[in-house]
Amino acid sequence: MSKALTLVSESKAMKAAPKVRIWRERPVTGDVIFRGTDESGRSGWFLRLTVSGLYPRRVGPYRTKDHALEVLEEFIAGVDVHALCDLENDKTATQAYVVEGVPRLVGPRKTR
Repeated sequence: MSKALTLVSESKAMKAAPKVRIWRERPVTGDVIFRGTDESGRSGWFLRLTVSGLYPRRVGPYRTKDHALEVLEEFIAGVDVHALCDLENDKTATQAYVVEGVPRLVGPRKTR
């Protein structure tokens, strides 16, 4: 053997694995994440969160755009999906539950 062996100790810091962002359905635009300065003169990256029926919320500043995106991902991951499912389950026969911007799946019609 011409190569020396290297001992690996558990004390060496390991690189953090990149986070997989899977919760977001739509691309992030400049309306959602932007660089700016708030009323107190603090500058950095801000998030604008909008929920129908509520006033938009501005959150920040964050030092980096990546940190702001991580906060957005955590926020979206914390949304109660059960509430969305309850809306679908509670609809009547004359109501529809459609995710806008996503094409509907249409299967072949059954013939009798």
